[in-house]
Amino acid sequence: MAFTLVEGLMVLTLVTSVAVIELQIYQRFHHQEEQLKRRNKAANQAKRQALERWAVFVKNSDHNQ
Repeated sequence: MAFTLVEGLMVLTLVTSVAVIELQIYQRFHHQEEQLKRRNKAANQAKRQALERWAVFVKNSDHNQ
């Protein structure tokens, strides 16, 4: 079963389209993953700062008693 030129081009177009769609999905996933990492880093930093402030508050409270 031989492909005609038109059939070959249709198959090539289909394969290329699927590859482009998969690349777009991967890029979107990677972008969302990077955003999530940045948000988690910022949240962890905020938690760390809050804990440091709490530790200073507790330390100062102990000294005042």
